[in-house]
Amino acid sequence: MSQEVKKIRRKLDAIAKNHSQFGISIDLQPIRRRREETCSYICERSIIGREDDLEELVGHLLNCSTIQQDVSFLTIVGIGGLGKTALAQLVYNDPWVTTAFPLRLWTCVSDHDQVQLDVESILRKIYASTGQTHEESTIERLQSKLREKLSGSKYLLVLDDVWTENRNHWLKLVEFLLGGQRGSWVVVTTRSHKTAQIVGGGKKYELQGLSKENSWSLFKKIAFESEQLSPHEDLLKIGREIVEGCASVPLAIRVAGSLLYGQDKSRWISFQEIGLFNFRESQKDIMPILMFSYHQLELPLKSCFTYCALFPKDTVIKKELLISLWLAQGYVVPLDDGQRLEDAVEEYFTILMRRCFFQDVKHDEYGDIISCKIHDLMHDIAQNVAGKEICFKNSVTDIMDREVRHISHVRSTSSQYSFSKTHIRSFLDVGAWYDRVVIDESSLKALVANWRSLRVLDLSKSRIECLPHSIGELLHLRYLDLSDNDELDVLPQSITKLYNLQTLKLCMCEKLKELSKDLMKLVNLRILKISDCDSLTNMPKGVSKLSCLRVLSDFVVDGLKQLFDQLGELKRLNSLKGDLSVTIRYFENARAVDEDIDREGAYLRDKEHLNFIRILFEDRENDEEAYLRENDEEARRLMEELQPHPNLRGLQLLSCVGMRMPSWARENKLATSLPNLIRLIFVKCRMEDLTCLGNLRHLEILELRDCTNLKYIFEKSALAGGSDPNGLFPRLRELFMESLPELQGWTNIGEGVGDNNQLCLDINSSFSMAPIPLPQLTFLEIFDCPNLRSILLCPNLVELKMRGFNKRLQIIADITKLGHEKADASGSTTGSTTPLSSNVISKLRKVTLTDVLWLNSFPREVFQCLDKLRMLSDEELESLKEAGDVFRSCSSSLRSLTIEGCRKLRSVISGGLEHLTALQDLTISDCPNVNLLGEEEGMNTIGMPWPSFPHSLRYLCLQRLPQLVDLPNWMQSLAALQTLEIANCRGLECMPDWMPKLTSLRILRLLYCSERLKERCQQPTGEDWPHIQHIPSKETKFLQNC
Repeated sequence: MSQEVKKIRRKLDAIAKNHSQFGISIDLQPIRRRREETCSYICERSIIGREDDLEELVGHLLNCSTIQQDVSFLTIVGIGGLGKTALAQLVYNDPWVTTAFPLRLWTCVSDHDQVQLDVESILRKIYASTGQTHEESTIERLQSKLREKLSGSKYLLVLDDVWTENRNHWLKLVEFLLGGQRGSWVVVTTRSHKTAQIVGGGKKYELQGLSKENSWSLFKKIAFESEQLSPHEDLLKIGREIVEGCASVPLAIRVAGSLLYGQDKSRWISFQEIGLFNFRESQKDIMPILMFSYHQLELPLKSCFTYCALFPKDTVIKKELLISLWLAQGYVVPLDDGQRLEDAVEEYFTILMRRCFFQDVKHDEYGDIISCKIHDLMHDIAQNVAGKEICFKNSVTDIMDREVRHISHVRSTSSQYSFSKTHIRSFLDVGAWYDRVVIDESSLKALVANWRSLRVLDLSKSRIECLPHSIGELLHLRYLDLSDNDELDVLPQSITKLYNLQTLKLCMCEKLKELSKDLMKLVNLRILKISDCDSLTNMPKGVSKLSCLRVLSDFVVDGLKQLFDQLGELKRLNSLKGDLSVTIRYFENARAVDEDIDREGAYLRDKEHLNFIRILFEDRENDEEAYLRENDEEARRLMEELQPHPNLRGLQLLSCVGMRMPSWARENKLATSLPNLIRLIFVKCRMEDLTCLGNLRHLEILELRDCTNLKYIFEKSALAGGSDPNGLFPRLRELFMESLPELQGWTNIGEGVGDNNQLCLDINSSFSMAPIPLPQLTFLEIFDCPNLRSILLCPNLVELKMRGFNKRLQIIADITKLGHEKADASGSTTGSTTPLSSNVISKLRKVTLTDVLWLNSFPREVFQCLDKLRMLSDEELESLKEAGDVFRSCSSSLRSLTIEGCRKLRSVISGGLEHLTALQDLTISDCPNVNLLGEEEGMNTIGMPWPSFPHSLRYLCLQRLPQLVDLPNWMQSLAALQTLEIANCRGLECMPDWMPKLTSLRILRLLYCSERLKERCQQPTGEDWPHIQHIPSKETKFLQNC
């Protein structure tokens, strides 16, 4: 190998020495590509689907009531080809805009340098757009003339295609644009979110793709000769599939439509099979536009983006996985001297995200990005650039091209593996979590023997029982995933020879008993994930020597052996970030807590980079509650040593808190020791109150589960001591309460003086304090809290989930009435359901509960804006007539209704649904006695439509309904129905002949119904095939021998 390298170096040296003989000069300047200049003119008739965008932007420009500065800024952001320029042209030429802005200027910047901004060139363009000439050569005279033109004028300036990400250069340009009349606007179009941030000073408008309807309308307008002529049905079907591939991007749709205009069916089929990007005629029309963003990336960023083609389209990509793969391939180079790789790769992701390569970005509860998707057309670009290097396969049996370097695959039970010799660098599983297949030992040995260049190896879900010793020969390996191999019980010692390994994942290897004793030899290990390894009892000695380790999912301690020596290893891992779970197993004799005077203590105190910590004490018999009862005081003393760093944002305590909290969390000290807590979870803890929660001003999520002793959130003594109830939970957004059998209310202030069982602060005349407000609460879940008798309806509540609650549970609608409620002899309150003002009840959108009749206790105004209602496992409901009042209250707002597990329910046709005029989605599931035919209500059985059923319905799902033997005639009146799903209805044996009357139906799913229905729907000979053949998308799955 060394001789080969030396030979290559000699050739390169010879070329470098002789380059002058060929007249070759060295120029390190990057190639700059420029797009065509744009102008302000547009033919409005050619634009489809931007009416709402235009209306919103024009309205924003004309609303000057809140504008204080002379000039404001509006940015339109989106990927190339989305129509940013077209939208800006529509705004520029809108009649209302031309009237409001006497001076309108259009300038195409197209300076694709993110660092430099040619201010002088832009000023010349702007000045030229005023209709003036600029013979002056100096920028001083140029800016003077321009400012003179703008001075005192109310102007609109469009700067199209701006790329700069240099704030200083932008501010320099802005200085020359000041001085106009108040209400002037500068509209900027850009592909970069960073540019939009740099522009600042106003609204950022993220332009979305066209709707499906508008995409199809645009394609038809361009691809077919005339809208009046009806194209052949085959072309319509092919055309719809082609439009789907254009990902709602107008430019792609226009190019596809123009290329297919006037072509025969064979040409359309060819286009459909090859795809837009591989169609030769489209290369000059769309590729240059979409590739602009790619060409502006630096080389390492280009490699990172291209690697994303390894994931199938529309895949939700976890950020942590993606950046680990980039690091494994060696793509990441620090952008500045001294920058750490961890920081550099984070910046890489941020750059690609803000330049619109990524979309659908998701954040966790702390605001950190956890996942993203790649726009379909951006994915096409990545595939186009990658060429043959990246390959997606369903199996690894085919002979692969020698140029293939990275493989992603979806495995199934039929997948087979044949690992021929090649230079593969990535082998990644991108299948669903339930896709599993056996990779036997011989196949594993072949993989190791033939793929010696591997840097990424994903063997998760492979049912591996043991790894071959030869795994240690993959010397280039940086990423190894062995997760979810539940039979894997031991790792070969040779795994510690993988000195370059950066990421090792062993999650859900349930039988894995121990990690390799020489794990500390993996000196480059950055990520170690071992969550849900239930048989693992401790960490290997010396794990603290892994100086590069940044992410450690779990630290497992054997509570019976050298407890504090193990915790001492944890103490020294102070570079950890992200989430950490500390599990102390079999902690039965804790006298060592007092006896070991040489222990280090403060085992978590210095871990300033951690976001979330989970502390779990685990019993040998898995009876944590009994264990905690027996080891209460010892557990508390050990918890004293596990105080986290003040930077911590999330904490879960599971079976580790007894009757008393540790001193750092007692009373109001938690707010001092952990002032930045956003999320707090208590599970299977034995405390009776949570006075420690006082004054956690940043707390947004609170979860209380299986705390069987918890009676109150606060003790009256704590509140009487001066705590301000108005400041207890100012930011709480989500509250989960599950399996709290003793919970009675927030506090015991009113104990012994009437009914105090309220999820709000009870008022007693001896204390002059207002109820505890939860002004930001948007989500409330109450499961199995039988002693809770009333709750306060919070003003900003969006979603409410209730299950296993007290049937007498009441809703307190008016917080001001609480102090004046009187208790009757039975202990119930009166006047609890006070009407709400409109500003209080306008937020509730989703309700899920198991007793729909309880909704009748709500104030009717609560449901006026309800969007989604789920009625689950209601054992009493027999007819929807009983919920008629609720349905009437949300008649114009409810769009989604789920009725599931209501075993006594017999009728759904009348008595309620007729009120739901806005209903779009309806699911009826697991209701064994429900009758959809409707004869009992006097329905016409000769085919007349049922007039009371919601005709707005677009989605109908019928699951596990044994009484369903025929589709009811009223369904043919559902003119708007687009999706019909029927699953596990074994009594259904045929499809009715009126199915073609459902003209809007696009998707039909028949899942696990009868064998007879399968035969009748068989293409093309089935008896019912003519009734369903018109539906574009049909999905059928049947069980054999039903």
